[in-house]
Amino acid sequence: MTYRGVPFLVTERAGSSGTEPPRASGRPLLPRRLSGIRFSTSARRSLQGRALPFVPEGASAPVAPASSGRSENAAPRLADIDPRTLFLGLLALLTIAVVSALVGTAIARFAFGYVERANSPFATSQQAVNLSTPQSAWEKGAAPQLYQTDPQWAERPYGASTLGALGAAPTCLAMAHVALSGDATVGPVEAAAYAQNNGLAQEDATPLLTDGAAGLGLSAKAVEPDEMALRSELNRGRPVICATAPGTFDEATSYIVLVRIDEHSRLVIRDPLSSERTEQHWSFDDILGNSVGLWSYTLAQ
Repeated sequence: MTYRGVPFLVTERAGSSGTEPPRASGRPLLPRRLSGIRFSTSARRSLQGRALPFVPEGASAPVAPASSGRSENAAPRLADIDPRTLFLGLLALLTIAVVSALVGTAIARFAFGYVERANSPFATSQQAVNLSTPQSAWEKGAAPQLYQTDPQWAERPYGASTLGALGAAPTCLAMAHVALSGDATVGPVEAAAYAQNNGLAQEDATPLLTDGAAGLGLSAKAVEPDEMALRSELNRGRPVICATAPGTFDEATSYIVLVRIDEHSRLVIRDPLSSERTEQHWSFDDILGNSVGLWSYTLAQ
């Protein structure tokens, strides 16, 4: 007999009458498995039933692969790591550590150097701009305050740069020349032009400050880095140009003019780079302890 096109067997069930029609119970007896398809013998279909995989008769179910004993998210074992990859990784970490140490050291040195310079008596937060003594006030016996960074001449060519960057020595010579002669026609521009025209515009200004000074009408004399020798020259009214060690008044060697000794036995100076330092009075130890050259000047005969 067929039901919905599917053949099935009809069985008899013992009852009060001995037999029962196949449809009497309302539940036809269908085979539970036929050609790989399962049927529910219940008239109601479950709404939560799940699909079963098709397995042909006589076929065996697929066998799940054996577990390797390690989950997919487990960390790789050391034996599984390529030695070359491990070496490159360690080399990269070492490089990063070295670079970080060098950068940190450089930053620390800069910070400590900045603090040290800020606390130094030679440090200044102000550079001279347009504070030079007016030319009309230049007079004999008083060294004017002249600054290489003055906009009147700062951008004029000097050596490999400008008067504002490298012109400390000619500016000092101009101050010494005015103090000795009172001649207002020789200032930083004229002194720098003389040095430039005679091959004396160099970072090391020793040739200009010694033999070269004669071209500006001055006679130079070397002074011993001694307090008594320095006092002797200044007490005679001779201005002294002092070459200062790098890192004292500037990052490189710079030059200042020592003009006299005040009532407190301190030095009055002219610093062509700083009006603030010019306004201070300095001890002999401060100047002599940072000097790399001293020359006194008189008018040439």
